[in-house]
Amino acid sequence: MTPLIDVVFLLLIFFVCASTGQIRESLLPTELSGGSIESAAAVPQERPLGEAWVRVMAPGQANGGMQIEVEGQTFSGPDRHRDLSRFLRTLAATARELPVILDIDPDVPLGEALAAYDAARSADFEAIHFAVDPADSSDPQPPATR
Repeated sequence: MTPLIDVVFLLLIFFVCASTGQIRESLLPTELSGGSIESAAAVPQERPLGEAWVRVMAPGQANGGMQIEVEGQTFSGPDRHRDLSRFLRTLAATARELPVILDIDPDVPLGEALAAYDAARSADFEAIHFAVDPADSSDPQPPATR
């Protein structure tokens, strides 16, 4: 019985030591709301004033390379993230309370999306959101009843 108790205590100590020092899973503290689908047809809407839209376009859609577009400014090439950060810091110095909307194309690699998110966070904006197309919702339809 004593060796069994020793093994249990050793396992307990192992799991306690192994669980400390973990990186928390809340690296993206943006609240995502589950929107509702009002109609099947997507109606283009005007962007309201007072929002900074950051569009990250996938390769092949615009001139063959990754591009980032913010308020009419287009950033491309290897320095696009540095240029985006500089532009967003300038914008945040003027109006930090503007919400930043990240419109990321579906084919954009995750690293590019996170780099745009990090640029907006480092500029110290108060609100950063992700744009979602309701037509692309992958909510399963309820089964038909007979």
